Amino acid sequence: MVRLQHVDSEVVAYRGFGRSFYVCNECIDNNKKIKGLTKRFKQDGEQFVKFLKELVKYG
Repeated sequence: MVRLQHVDSEVVAYRGFGRSFYVCNECIDNNKKIKGLTKRFKQDGEQFVKFLKELVKYG
């Protein structure tokens, strides 16, 4: 699972304070879930997926 937070219009890795949310590794590969997250947080879809996959890779 990847822990993230939304800060200043960006989704970033959790920084240790504030509200956060988790995305499981299976959901990262689920196009419907990613589309929902990109709409919710107003992110570019391709960049968001790339960011999530890098987080999982380097954990």
